[in-house]
Amino acid sequence: NQKNNPQLLYFLGIAYINLGKVEKGIDQLKKSIYFDPKNASVHINLANALKKINCLNDAIVSYDKAIEINPNYADAYNNKANTLRDLNQLDDAIISFDKAIQINPDYFLAYNNRGNVLKDLQRYEEALASYDKALQIYPNYADAYSNKGNILKDLKRFEESIISCNKAIQINPDHFFAYNNKGNALKDLQRYEEALASYDKALQLNPNYADIHNNRGTVLQDLKRYEEAVS
Repeated sequence: NQKNNPQLLYFLGIAYINLGKVEKGIDQLKKSIYFDPKNASVHINLANALKKINCLNDAIVSYDKAIEINPNYADAYNNKANTLRDLNQLDDAIISFDKAIQINPDYFLAYNNRGNVLKDLQRYEEALASYDKALQIYPNYADAYSNKGNILKDLKRFEESIISCNKAIQINPDHFFAYNNKGNALKDLQRYEEALASYDKALQLNPNYADIHNNRGTVLQDLKRYEEAVS
């Protein structure tokens, strides 16, 4: 009976989620688990879908179930850690990232994500080391260069911050975060015209990102271009 086929229900669930019908997809994944509770991949995909619709605590339960079935499931630890970050359980998130990295020492995504949480905790030097480790494993990782640029700015190492953001942009010319972070470092160096150009480029790539509009407005005020700042 196809309706009782856990593999078919799993594929159907993934298909619905990929089409943006997340809740329908969740229903199919739950049915798949009912017929085959021991498939860790179904549990992690259910957790990812629950995270998408902001059911974060339910997502944690499903990640834990995936880990219970497969204790060496590095992706489950990584995704669980990202969800713990969303729940502002930052110390627990670090523990979960460390577990993912222990299982897979080349897990550059986990090192990058761990850096983000260390930044949230204002443990900037440790965050920097985590981004550097991600880049050591995967040197063309634009997100890690952008995040590293952000941390270097927090450490008041502005010139190095700009170099790191430029590296991210070189790898991915559409990296609006890197342009925004570069703008922030240029602003702190009082290189306002260059900062403005960087924010403009970021907005060209992503016109709907509120932070960039705010940063651009601040620089226009620094340039005493007040009418543009409020427009």
